[in-house]
Amino acid sequence: MNALLKFVLPRGRGWWRVLIGVPVIYAAYAGALWSLQERFIFRTDFAGVEPWPADTASEKTVFITLADGGTVPARLLLPAPQAGLTQGALMGGAGVGGAGVGSAGANAKRPAAICFHGNWDLAHTFTRAPEVQALLRMGFVVLVPEYRGYVAGGRPGQRAIVEDAGRFAQLLAARPDVDPARLVYVGRSLGSGVACALAANPPAGAGPRAMVLLSPFTSVASFAWQMGVPGVLVRHPFRNDVALSQLDVPVLIVHGRNDTVVPIKHGRTLARLAKDATMFEDDGDHNDLPLDDAAFGDALRELMTRAGVLGPAQEMRESPTSTPTPAPGRRGW
Repeated sequence: MNALLKFVLPRGRGWWRVLIGVPVIYAAYAGALWSLQERFIFRTDFAGVEPWPADTASEKTVFITLADGGTVPARLLLPAPQAGLTQGALMGGAGVGGAGVGSAGANAKRPAAICFHGNWDLAHTFTRAPEVQALLRMGFVVLVPEYRGYVAGGRPGQRAIVEDAGRFAQLLAARPDVDPARLVYVGRSLGSGVACALAANPPAGAGPRAMVLLSPFTSVASFAWQMGVPGVLVRHPFRNDVALSQLDVPVLIVHGRNDTVVPIKHGRTLARLAKDATMFEDDGDHNDLPLDDAAFGDALRELMTRAGVLGPAQEMRESPTSTPTPAPGRRGW
Protein backbone atom coordinates (compact mmCIF):
# COMPACT_ATOMS: atom_id res chain seq x y z
CA MET A 1 0.00 0.00 0.00
CA ASN A 2 2.87 2.40 0.79
CA ALA A 3 4.33 1.75 -2.63
CA LEU A 4 0.93 2.42 -4.20
CA LEU A 5 0.51 5.71 -2.30
CA LYS A 6 4.04 6.74 -3.23
CA PHE A 7 3.17 6.15 -6.88
CA VAL A 8 0.00 8.27 -6.84
CA LEU A 9 1.29 11.19 -4.76
CA PRO A 10 2.03 14.15 -7.04
CA ARG A 11 5.62 15.22 -7.47
CA GLY A 12 6.37 18.14 -9.62
CA ARG A 13 4.28 17.69 -12.74
CA GLY A 14 3.15 14.18 -11.80
CA TRP A 15 -0.56 14.94 -11.38
CA TRP A 16 -1.22 12.33 -14.01
CA ARG A 17 -0.34 9.82 -11.33
CA VAL A 18 -3.36 10.97 -9.35
CA LEU A 19 -5.63 10.61 -12.37
CA ILE A 20 -4.44 7.05 -12.81
CA GLY A 21 -3.80 6.10 -9.20
CA VAL A 22 -7.10 7.15 -7.59
CA PRO A 23 -9.16 4.77 -9.75
CA VAL A 24 -6.59 2.05 -9.04
CA ILE A 25 -6.91 2.56 -5.29
CA TYR A 26 -10.74 2.65 -5.50
CA ALA A 27 -10.75 -0.53 -7.58
CA ALA A 28 -8.55 -2.22 -4.96
CA TYR A 29 -10.88 -1.04 -2.18
CA ALA A 30 -14.01 -2.21 -4.03
CA GLY A 31 -12.34 -5.54 -4.76
CA ALA A 32 -11.55 -6.03 -1.08
CA LEU A 33 -15.18 -5.34 -0.14
CA TRP A 34 -16.32 -7.72 -2.87
CA SER A 35 -14.22 -10.56 -1.49
CA LEU A 36 -14.83 -9.87 2.22
CA GLN A 37 -18.52 -8.94 2.21
CA GLU A 38 -19.62 -12.24 3.75
CA ARG A 39 -17.81 -11.20 6.93
CA PHE A 40 -20.04 -8.13 7.19
CA ILE A 41 -23.34 -9.79 6.22
CA PHE A 42 -22.97 -13.15 7.97
CA ARG A 43 -21.32 -12.98 11.39
CA THR A 44 -20.16 -16.53 12.09
CA ASP A 45 -17.22 -15.71 14.38
CA PHE A 46 -19.19 -16.24 17.61
CA ALA A 47 -20.94 -19.48 16.70
CA GLY A 48 -19.42 -21.55 19.51
CA VAL A 49 -20.09 -19.10 22.35
CA GLU A 50 -23.18 -20.91 23.64
CA PRO A 51 -23.39 -24.72 23.35
CA TRP A 52 -26.15 -26.28 21.28
CA PRO A 53 -28.77 -27.50 23.76
CA ALA A 54 -29.95 -31.05 24.33
CA ASP A 55 -33.44 -32.11 23.28
CA THR A 56 -36.35 -31.75 25.68
CA ALA A 57 -40.00 -32.75 25.55
CA SER A 58 -40.94 -29.44 23.91
CA GLU A 59 -37.77 -28.50 22.01
CA LYS A 60 -35.85 -30.75 19.64
CA THR A 61 -33.16 -30.57 16.96
CA VAL A 62 -33.93 -31.57 13.38
CA PHE A 63 -31.50 -31.63 10.44
CA ILE A 64 -31.25 -31.40 6.70
CA THR A 65 -28.33 -33.03 4.89
CA LEU A 66 -26.22 -31.18 2.34
CA ALA A 67 -24.89 -32.62 -0.89
CA ASP A 68 -21.41 -32.96 0.61
CA GLY A 69 -22.74 -34.98 3.54
CA GLY A 70 -22.71 -32.09 6.00
CA THR A 71 -25.78 -31.16 7.99
CA VAL A 72 -27.64 -27.97 8.93
CA PRO A 73 -29.63 -28.04 12.19
CA ALA A 74 -32.80 -26.30 13.29
CA ARG A 75 -34.65 -26.11 16.58
CA LEU A 76 -38.23 -27.38 16.57
CA LEU A 77 -40.42 -25.96 19.34
CA LEU A 78 -43.73 -27.48 20.33
CA PRO A 79 -46.36 -25.49 22.25
CA ALA A 80 -47.86 -26.66 25.51
CA PRO A 81 -50.83 -29.00 24.88
CA GLN A 82 -53.39 -26.36 25.91
CA ALA A 83 -51.65 -23.39 24.27
CA GLY A 84 -53.58 -21.25 21.84
CA LEU A 85 -57.00 -22.82 22.36
CA THR A 86 -58.75 -19.49 22.85
CA GLN A 87 -57.30 -18.20 19.59
CA GLY A 88 -58.76 -21.03 17.52
CA ALA A 89 -55.33 -22.55 16.83
CA LEU A 90 -56.43 -26.18 16.60
CA MET A 91 -58.31 -27.82 13.75
CA GLY A 92 -59.51 -31.41 14.06
CA GLY A 93 -61.94 -33.97 15.48
CA ALA A 94 -63.01 -35.00 19.00
CA GLY A 95 -61.37 -33.72 22.21
CA VAL A 96 -57.65 -33.85 23.01
CA GLY A 97 -56.99 -36.20 25.90
CA GLY A 98 -60.44 -35.57 27.30
CA ALA A 99 -59.48 -32.00 28.14
CA GLY A 100 -62.70 -30.61 26.73
CA VAL A 101 -61.37 -28.34 23.99
CA GLY A 102 -64.37 -28.25 21.73
CA SER A 103 -63.80 -29.56 18.20
CA ALA A 104 -60.01 -29.92 18.60
CA GLY A 105 -59.00 -33.58 18.39
CA ALA A 106 -56.17 -36.06 18.84
CA ASN A 107 -55.36 -35.61 15.17
CA ALA A 108 -55.70 -31.84 15.37
CA LYS A 109 -53.40 -29.73 13.26
CA ARG A 110 -51.83 -26.50 14.42
CA PRO A 111 -50.61 -23.44 12.57
CA ALA A 112 -46.84 -23.30 12.19
CA ALA A 113 -44.16 -20.66 11.79
CA ILE A 114 -40.65 -20.84 10.40
CA CYS A 115 -38.56 -18.11 12.05
CA PHE A 116 -35.28 -16.74 10.69
CA HIS A 117 -32.81 -15.03 13.00
CA GLY A 118 -30.49 -12.06 12.45
CA ASN A 119 -26.80 -12.12 11.68
CA TRP A 120 -25.75 -11.65 15.32
CA ASP A 121 -27.78 -14.57 16.66
CA LEU A 122 -27.99 -18.35 16.44
CA ALA A 123 -30.99 -20.63 16.01
CA HIS A 124 -30.77 -22.16 19.47
CA THR A 125 -30.57 -18.77 21.20
CA PHE A 126 -33.20 -17.16 18.97
CA THR A 127 -35.76 -19.56 20.44
CA ARG A 128 -36.00 -17.05 23.31
CA ALA A 129 -36.91 -14.14 21.00
CA PRO A 130 -40.24 -12.45 21.86
CA GLU A 131 -41.81 -13.27 18.49
CA VAL A 132 -41.01 -16.97 18.89
CA GLN A 133 -42.42 -17.06 22.41
CA ALA A 134 -45.54 -15.16 21.38
CA LEU A 135 -46.22 -17.68 18.61
CA LEU A 136 -45.79 -20.59 21.02
CA ARG A 137 -48.30 -19.04 23.40
CA MET A 138 -50.76 -18.80 20.50
CA GLY A 139 -50.40 -22.53 19.85
CA PHE A 140 -47.99 -22.51 16.91
CA VAL A 141 -45.45 -25.18 16.11
CA VAL A 142 -42.25 -23.19 15.49
CA LEU A 143 -39.12 -24.10 13.55
CA VAL A 144 -35.95 -21.97 13.82
CA PRO A 145 -33.39 -22.98 11.16
CA GLU A 146 -29.69 -22.33 11.44
CA TYR A 147 -27.69 -20.86 8.58
CA ARG A 148 -24.81 -22.52 6.80
CA GLY A 149 -21.48 -21.57 8.29
CA TYR A 150 -22.94 -20.75 11.71
CA VAL A 151 -23.50 -23.95 13.72
CA ALA A 152 -23.47 -25.90 10.48
CA GLY A 153 -21.30 -26.97 7.61
CA GLY A 154 -20.84 -25.10 4.39
CA ARG A 155 -20.35 -21.44 3.60
CA PRO A 156 -23.05 -18.81 4.19
CA GLY A 157 -24.59 -17.07 1.21
CA GLN A 158 -28.01 -15.91 0.06
CA ARG A 159 -28.65 -18.71 -2.42
CA ALA A 160 -27.49 -21.50 -0.08
CA ILE A 161 -29.35 -20.19 2.97
CA VAL A 162 -32.60 -19.66 1.06
CA GLU A 163 -32.35 -23.13 -0.49
CA ASP A 164 -31.90 -24.62 2.99
CA ALA A 165 -34.82 -22.53 4.26
CA GLY A 166 -37.06 -24.00 1.58
CA ARG A 167 -36.17 -27.53 2.63
CA PHE A 168 -36.85 -26.69 6.26
CA ALA A 169 -40.21 -25.15 5.33
CA GLN A 170 -41.21 -28.37 3.56
CA LEU A 171 -40.04 -30.43 6.52
CA LEU A 172 -42.22 -28.32 8.83
CA ALA A 173 -45.25 -28.40 6.54
CA ALA A 174 -45.03 -32.20 6.27
CA ARG A 175 -45.38 -32.77 10.03
CA PRO A 176 -48.62 -34.59 10.94
CA ASP A 177 -49.42 -32.01 13.65
CA VAL A 178 -49.06 -29.03 11.27
CA ASP A 179 -51.63 -27.54 8.92
CA PRO A 180 -49.52 -26.61 5.85
CA ALA A 181 -52.20 -24.17 4.72
CA ARG A 182 -51.51 -22.08 7.84
CA LEU A 183 -47.76 -21.64 7.60
CA VAL A 184 -46.25 -18.27 8.53
CA TYR A 185 -42.81 -16.89 7.64
CA VAL A 186 -41.12 -14.75 10.30
CA GLY A 187 -37.79 -12.91 9.95
CA ARG A 188 -35.81 -10.48 12.06
CA SER A 189 -33.16 -8.19 10.53
CA LEU A 190 -31.08 -10.44 8.23
CA GLY A 191 -33.80 -13.05 8.71
CA SER A 192 -36.28 -10.70 7.03
CA GLY A 193 -34.19 -11.10 3.89
CA VAL A 194 -34.33 -14.88 4.14
CA ALA A 195 -38.09 -14.83 4.75
CA CYS A 196 -38.78 -12.50 1.82
CA ALA A 197 -36.49 -14.34 -0.59
CA LEU A 198 -38.17 -17.62 0.33
CA ALA A 199 -41.65 -16.11 -0.01
CA ALA A 200 -40.76 -14.82 -3.48
CA ASN A 201 -40.16 -18.42 -4.60
CA PRO A 202 -41.71 -20.71 -1.99
CA PRO A 203 -41.36 -24.49 -2.06
CA ALA A 204 -44.36 -26.54 -3.17
CA GLY A 205 -46.87 -27.02 -0.38
CA ALA A 206 -45.04 -24.72 2.05
CA GLY A 207 -45.81 -21.18 0.98
CA PRO A 208 -46.67 -18.48 3.54
CA ARG A 209 -50.20 -17.59 4.60
CA ALA A 210 -48.82 -14.49 6.33
CA MET A 211 -45.47 -12.88 7.12
CA VAL A 212 -43.98 -11.06 10.12
CA LEU A 213 -40.85 -8.93 9.61
CA LEU A 214 -38.99 -7.28 12.48
CA SER A 215 -36.38 -4.56 11.87
CA PRO A 216 -36.41 -5.31 8.13
CA PHE A 217 -34.31 -3.56 5.49
CA THR A 218 -35.37 -2.68 1.97
CA SER A 219 -32.29 -4.53 0.72
CA VAL A 220 -28.73 -5.26 1.76
CA ALA A 221 -27.68 -3.63 -1.50
CA SER A 222 -29.17 -0.33 -0.29
CA PHE A 223 -26.40 -0.06 2.31
CA ALA A 224 -23.61 -0.33 -0.25
CA TRP A 225 -23.19 3.40 -0.82
CA GLN A 226 -22.59 3.89 2.90
CA MET A 227 -19.30 2.12 2.23
CA GLY A 228 -18.71 4.04 -0.98
CA VAL A 229 -19.52 1.33 -3.52
CA PRO A 230 -22.51 0.70 -5.82
CA GLY A 231 -25.13 -1.88 -4.87
CA VAL A 232 -24.30 -3.97 -7.93
CA LEU A 233 -21.20 -5.19 -6.08
CA VAL A 234 -23.30 -6.85 -3.36
CA ARG A 235 -23.42 -10.59 -4.02
CA HIS A 236 -26.12 -11.21 -1.40
CA PRO A 237 -28.57 -8.32 -2.02
CA PHE A 238 -31.68 -9.74 -0.24
CA ARG A 239 -34.14 -7.51 -2.13
CA ASN A 240 -37.02 -7.32 0.34
CA ASP A 241 -38.42 -4.34 -1.55
CA VAL A 242 -38.82 -6.34 -4.74
CA ALA A 243 -40.18 -9.43 -2.98
CA LEU A 244 -42.83 -7.62 -0.92
CA SER A 245 -44.08 -5.59 -3.87
CA GLN A 246 -44.99 -8.87 -5.59
CA LEU A 247 -46.57 -10.74 -2.66
CA ASP A 248 -50.29 -10.85 -1.88
CA VAL A 249 -50.13 -12.25 1.66
CA PRO A 250 -50.76 -10.07 4.74
CA VAL A 251 -47.56 -8.74 6.31
CA LEU A 252 -46.87 -7.30 9.76
CA ILE A 253 -43.83 -5.00 9.79
CA VAL A 254 -42.38 -4.25 13.23
CA HIS A 255 -39.77 -1.49 13.52
CA GLY A 256 -38.25 0.72 16.19
CA ARG A 257 -38.25 4.46 15.74
CA ASN A 258 -34.81 4.59 17.36
CA ASP A 259 -33.24 1.85 15.25
CA THR A 260 -29.59 2.83 14.72
CA VAL A 261 -28.72 -0.17 12.53
CA VAL A 262 -31.60 -0.26 10.04
CA PRO A 263 -33.42 3.10 10.18
CA ILE A 264 -37.19 2.95 10.43
CA LYS A 265 -37.51 4.49 6.96
CA HIS A 266 -36.71 1.00 5.63
CA GLY A 267 -39.72 -0.52 7.39
CA ARG A 268 -42.00 2.32 6.34
CA THR A 269 -40.88 1.98 2.72
CA LEU A 270 -41.62 -1.75 2.79
CA ALA A 271 -45.05 -1.09 4.29
CA ARG A 272 -45.84 1.20 1.35
CA LEU A 273 -44.56 -1.31 -1.20
CA ALA A 274 -46.44 -4.31 0.20
CA LYS A 275 -49.96 -4.91 -1.06
CA ASP A 276 -51.35 -5.78 2.40
CA ALA A 277 -49.13 -4.50 5.22
CA THR A 278 -49.67 -3.42 8.82
CA MET A 279 -46.97 -1.22 10.37
CA PHE A 280 -46.24 -1.62 14.09
CA GLU A 281 -43.87 1.01 15.50
CA ASP A 282 -42.49 1.63 18.97
CA ASP A 283 -39.54 3.49 20.47
CA GLY A 284 -37.17 0.53 20.41
CA ASP A 285 -33.74 0.21 18.85
CA HIS A 286 -32.66 -2.57 16.52
CA ASN A 287 -32.09 -5.26 19.13
CA ASP A 288 -34.79 -4.65 21.74
CA LEU A 289 -38.01 -4.94 19.77
CA PRO A 290 -40.74 -5.00 20.81
CA LEU A 291 -40.71 -2.78 23.88
CA ASP A 292 -44.42 -3.37 24.48
CA ASP A 293 -44.96 -7.14 24.43
CA ALA A 294 -48.71 -6.84 25.00
CA ALA A 295 -49.27 -4.43 22.11
CA PHE A 296 -47.05 -6.55 19.87
CA GLY A 297 -49.03 -9.66 20.84
CA ASP A 298 -52.28 -7.92 19.94
CA ALA A 299 -50.91 -6.84 16.55
CA LEU A 300 -49.61 -10.35 15.89
CA ARG A 301 -52.92 -11.95 16.83
CA GLU A 302 -54.86 -9.49 14.67
CA LEU A 303 -52.69 -10.34 11.66
CA MET A 304 -53.08 -14.08 12.19
CA THR A 305 -56.85 -13.80 12.54
CA ARG A 306 -57.19 -11.57 9.47
CA ALA A 307 -55.01 -13.93 7.42
CA GLY A 308 -57.10 -16.94 8.46
CA VAL A 309 -54.20 -18.55 10.32
CA LEU A 310 -56.08 -18.33 13.63
CA GLY A 311 -59.82 -18.53 14.06
CA PRO A 312 -61.85 -16.10 16.17
CA ALA A 313 -61.26 -16.30 19.91
CA GLN A 314 -64.79 -17.60 20.50
CA GLU A 315 -64.27 -20.51 18.10
CA MET A 316 -62.72 -22.69 20.83
CA ARG A 317 -63.51 -23.22 24.50
CA GLU A 318 -60.55 -22.73 26.79
CA SER A 319 -59.38 -25.85 28.61
CA PRO A 320 -59.86 -25.66 32.41
CA THR A 321 -56.17 -26.52 32.81
CA SER A 322 -54.96 -23.99 30.25
CA THR A 323 -52.37 -21.53 31.55
CA PRO A 324 -50.20 -19.10 29.59
CA THR A 325 -46.67 -20.23 28.88
CA PRO A 326 -44.32 -17.66 30.43
CA ALA A 327 -41.77 -16.13 28.08
CA PRO A 328 -38.12 -16.41 29.12
CA GLY A 329 -35.97 -13.33 29.55
CA ARG A 330 -35.19 -11.46 26.37
CA ARG A 331 -31.70 -11.67 24.96
CA GLY A 332 -30.24 -8.85 22.92
CA TRP A 333 -28.63 -9.76 19.62
